Amino acid sequence: MQKPGAFLKVLALFVLFASFPNANAQTAAPAPKPEIESILTAKRVELGEDKKEKLIEAKTAKPGDIIEYQVTYANKGKTAVRDLAATLPIPTDTELLRNTNRPAAARASVGDGKFLSIPLKRKVKLPSGKEEEIDIPFSEYRALQWSLGELAAGKSVVVSARVRVSDAPNTAPAPATPPTPAGPPPAKGGQK
Repeated sequence: MQKPGAFLKVLALFVLFASFPNANAQTAAPAPKPEIESILTAKRVELGEDKKEKLIEAKTAKPGDIIEYQVTYANKGKTAVRDLAATLPIPTDTELLRNTNRPAAARASVGDGKFLSIPLKRKVKLPSGKEEEIDIPFSEYRALQWSLGELAAGKSVVVSARVRVSDAPNTAPAPATPPTPAGPPPAKGGQK
C-alpha cells in the first residue's frame, strides 16, 4: 500500500527548493527577501453517489487510486515576486494522467532536470538502423514545472496534477535533487 504522506514529504522538499524565483539582479542594496509560502496537499479522487468527483484527504493509497496533488503558493511579503517557477515532482510508483496539469501550460521532465514541452519525446533506433522519435510514456515523467511569472504581494496561485498509483513498482528514476530554475524560464517549445 502506497502512502501519500511519504510522497508529501518528498514533494514538500522539492516544492520548497524549486519554487523560489531566480535572483539574477545585482543591486547596491540587498533586496527584501520574498516571503513565499507553499502548501502541498494530496487528495484521492472519488466518485460520489451523484457520480460527481470528490476530493478526499489521502492518508493512504492503493494501486489504481487517483491522487490529485495541489501546491498553493502564497506571497506573504510586501512586494511582488518575479519569475516565480513552480515545480511539482511526480512520485515514483505513480503515473501522470494526461491533461490533468493545471495550469495547462506546464513543462515536464523525466528526472534529468531538463523541462520540455509535453508530450516529451525520445529518439529510438529501429532494427533497420533508422531513428524514430516517439512519445515518452507518462509513467516515466518525474516532475512538472510552470512559469508563473509575477505573484503580487498578498496573492496566491495553485498548481496541480493528478497521478494514478501504479500496480507494479515504476522503474523510472526519481530526481536525485530538486530541480531549481536557473534564470528566466526557457523559451516555450522544447523538442518536437
